[in-house]
Amino acid sequence: MRKTLMIVLVGVVTLALCAGCSSTKMTAASDEPDWVTKGARAFPEDARKAYYGVGIAEARMIPGISLRRTTAQNRAREDIARQISITVQAVFKDYQEAAFSDKMDKGSMDSLVQNTARSIVDQTLTGTEPHAFWKDKETQDYYALVRLSFDSVAKQLKDRMAEVEKGRLKVDAAKAHEELDKIIDKQRATTQGK
Repeated sequence: MRKTLMIVLVGVVTLALCAGCSSTKMTAASDEPDWVTKGARAFPEDARKAYYGVGIAEARMIPGISLRRTTAQNRAREDIARQISITVQAVFKDYQEAAFSDKMDKGSMDSLVQNTARSIVDQTLTGTEPHAFWKDKETQDYYALVRLSFDSVAKQLKDRMAEVEKGRLKVDAAKAHEELDKIIDKQRATTQGK
């Protein structure tokens, strides 16, 4: 009888410990911020106002916590850089049709697009600061969220375009800038709608 009671007691204690373990996992996962999985969609109030980049650094790949945090932040910036590059290419495609002369060949235009994208990415990401960090308690993976104002990208794009416009426009600069504003607004709506 004592032996049976002891076995039952050990079983109850084991079940209680296991239940505690599973509830701990649920608690750890419940503090995960929405941006970890949703990215920019976690901030619908910021639609058309900002880019958001999410980066992750896995603990199994990067053992040091400090290096993991830095890596996650750099990957979040790379995510934003990719988004900016896509935006610049889309804007240039539309802008080329509206403002550039037909004298510019495809190779020159491709080179101009790449150089402009690189320049804008470099200039806008330099001062970018992280918006949030989160560490998964279970896996020890580190996540970083970086936010960049869409307006700062649009300003860089317009400044860069002013440098490029000389001698290549088929319309005057004021009309070209009006067109560029329309194209940027269209791209902003497209980018944030994803």
